Amino acid sequence: MHATALALLTTLVALSSMIIACPESCICKEQDLVVTANCTRANLTAVPTDFPPEIQSVVLSSQHITNIFKKDFASLKLTYVDLVNNRISEIEAGSFDTQDSMQELYLEGNQLSYLPGDIFSGMEKSLVKISLSNNPWNCTCELQPFVQWVKNMGEVVVDGDRIICANVDQPLLTMELECVLEVGTNEPALGGTEPAPGATDAA
Repeated sequence: MHATALALLTTLVALSSMIIACPESCICKEQDLVVTANCTRANLTAVPTDFPPEIQSVVLSSQHITNIFKKDFASLKLTYVDLVNNRISEIEAGSFDTQDSMQELYLEGNQLSYLPGDIFSGMEKSLVKISLSNNPWNCTCELQPFVQWVKNMGEVVVDGDRIICANVDQPLLTMELECVLEVGTNEPALGGTEPAPGATDAA
């Protein structure tokens, strides 16, 4: 009995050592040499600011998060981030610039309509999976650099065939955004070289 009790105590001590200090709404633990913060369904409206620096994987799915800011992950070296089914409509420029170890990033099921083409440039070399579907993408000239980035990344975008342009109800990968300047303006217009409606030659 003594040996059994000692073995049990040793096991409990080992397990307790795997539990990491964590934001109140999350559970942080180490498993298979990866330290994960799981905050699923915690009703969060923003990314917690007190993740311990050893966190490598963050699960923030099914929250009410609306924005990702540059400061949110700046102190972490992440390999995996799950932001599925939030309300994210904006990702601040530079939010992922330091994440050069990121392998998987999941962003489907949000409210993203626009992202700049270089938003994920800091993790291009390490990234092996990213998801972007079920967002209301607005496929206008402004989105052209990001559309090209999605096409260039190929199979890394795991749901590429399911990314839909909400404004034209067409698959994003089939869009050819040929942008020219509208006559008499400095604003880009979609496709073609015909003059803007109402424009006529001078008499």
